[in-house]
Amino acid sequence: MDTFASLADPDEQFHAGLIHCGSAFIDSTQALLYGFNRDHAGGRGHGLKLMYPLESFGAVTADFAKAHPAPQGRFVNADGQVGSLWSLTYPLLKEELPKVLEERISKVKDNPDIECWRISGEVGGWLDYSADSQAAFRQWLRAKHGDVATLNRRWGTKYENFEAIVPPAKFADNRPCWLEFRDFCGTLYAEAVGRQLPIIHRLDPLKRPCVGQNSNLDLLAPYFTRMRPMDWEQYIAVGLAGERHVGWDTSCADDFLGCEVDLMRSLAGGRDLLNEEWNPHATDPRIMARTFWMQVGKGVHGVHAFMFHEGTGHDSYPKWALVRGDLTPKGKLGALSDAMQEVHRLEPLLMRAKVTYAVKPVALYYSRLDLSLGQPYLSLWADSADSAYHVYEALRGLGYAVRWIAPRQIAAGELE
Repeated sequence: MDTFASLADPDEQFHAGLIHCGSAFIDSTQALLYGFNRDHAGGRGHGLKLMYPLESFGAVTADFAKAHPAPQGRFVNADGQVGSLWSLTYPLLKEELPKVLEERISKVKDNPDIECWRISGEVGGWLDYSADSQAAFRQWLRAKHGDVATLNRRWGTKYENFEAIVPPAKFADNRPCWLEFRDFCGTLYAEAVGRQLPIIHRLDPLKRPCVGQNSNLDLLAPYFTRMRPMDWEQYIAVGLAGERHVGWDTSCADDFLGCEVDLMRSLAGGRDLLNEEWNPHATDPRIMARTFWMQVGKGVHGVHAFMFHEGTGHDSYPKWALVRGDLTPKGKLGALSDAMQEVHRLEPLLMRAKVTYAVKPVALYYSRLDLSLGQPYLSLWADSADSAYHVYEALRGLGYAVRWIAPRQIAAGELE
């Protein structure tokens, strides 16, 4: 792990990560020579530090699942279909969480290569229409609005009592209720992720940090946000309360990713940023190198490269792969290896630096996507001339410093 590192303390090093993703080529010693010092839960040894997947907020033990057969406690979608996932509102789930975490941590807690625990993956909650969820939603509304007369005045509705409120299947059916139900489900997710923190810290003798790895799709793509009602600011503040890092997955390149990094920094509350899965949708090594350095220049503290070996599991793998099917390296690997080895030599400067603005930045307004946005919109940035991304890009091109600002930050006085 210290082959190229300038800082001996792993906690201070740049996370130069590699994700094999089911590859046939699994050789950690070779990965070290390329400049990688982190792995994603591979456990392949040779000193590679690992982020271990531990997320358990919706998990149960085998005995619990056997004692509570479906449809008990299961998630239900808008069409009334019972799923395999557990509803985050199922009362017994909270009691089960310590048992699940103890079972999972006990197997690996003495592994010295585990650097941190992953407590959320590429999900952002779900709109859950189960009976438990609907009952909890009504309690949430009662606590928020006080009485049904107040709710009716705010919503423009005529409910006789809270028990008459049923979350709609579509936005157009009841817009205020739809948006409140989305907010409720997102809150449930953030609280469920954060509920793991004190239990993990109690069970882990080394008190290793916890990190999330949510997809940028849950931030920027309405196709995903309509299913996953995630409020990133709330998730970071509640689900990662007291933690040092914010991690996310992305596949952007150049200014597109630069815009995303600046948005993530605005929402991160001063936490370090870790790109937990990245590889541009392009085979050009120049795009690989310059986008890597762009992230470094914006203060990202780690980049994990997706898809080492070409593999055969998906038709998109060749464009991501760093080595070919015959294990010969591609140009992207050479570009990334050179950059990662150099970034290790710069660690004392890079990892202790703080992002500052030479001039007061222009603040672009960011508001959460709401579920009224549907297809064919695939990205918040979109491709129109007035999209948020192109406004950002144009301002940067004119030499302005640009940051994002969200409603909660404005309410806190950050524009004053």
